[in-house]
Amino acid sequence: VPVTVSNQLPAGVTLNSNAVSQGTAMVSGSTVTAAFGTVAPGGMATLSLNVTATAPGALTNVAAVTGPLADVNPA
Repeated sequence: VPVTVSNQLPAGVTLNSNAVSQGTAMVSGSTVTAAFGTVAPGGMATLSLNVTATAPGALTNVAAVTGPLADVNPA
């Protein structure tokens, strides 16, 4: 099943690097998109981001996962 993750980096961070366990990652502005390709049912793929905070304070990171099937275990 093809799976994509889109991660909008919060204001206040600088992206140093990114890595995916399979597929490709693309950076456009402050959005990192990982196209994992086919992930088997019950399988796993990861997107790792290394960022540096540019100012003190709390940060909230949000990512969205998309694919053609519903996630039966969204935890």
